[in-house]
Amino acid sequence: MPSDAVVRTTALSGELHLDGRPSVFEIDLHQLSNDVSRRDGYIRQRMFPNDHIAVFTVDDLGPLPPGFTVGETVSGTVAGRLAIRDAEFPVSFEVEARDDGDVIFILGRTTFVWADLDIRPPNIGRIVQVEDEVKVEILLAARPI
Repeated sequence: MPSDAVVRTTALSGELHLDGRPSVFEIDLHQLSNDVSRRDGYIRQRMFPNDHIAVFTVDDLGPLPPGFTVGETVSGTVAGRLAIRDAEFPVSFEVEARDDGDVIFILGRTTFVWADLDIRPPNIGRIVQVEDEVKVEILLAARPI
């Protein structure tokens, strides 16, 4: 019986720069979790046993678009590099950003196949067979420091 494996984490941090400096975000892959502890163990012990931090870097996000004010939402594409398991891969996110005054919320979505990241699908014989397509959603809350 098919089912979706939803994996979540709040172990995401980084710096968002709108002044030409690179923006860098880190995710602790060992903090990924879901409702099945065996999946959590598989992620930590089999998929990412030695490299548990993934880093997404965007060289230059550029400035906020003109007219982006409180209550406004803008959409676009953000392209960067994902460093994972001692290699780098190009990754693009479709993003929606909303200015809520003291915080900008950014929702990013991307889809990839396991081979895009040089990762074997986490299939376990005939017991677990996963689809090749992986969907990722990330919600960031950016606050000025």
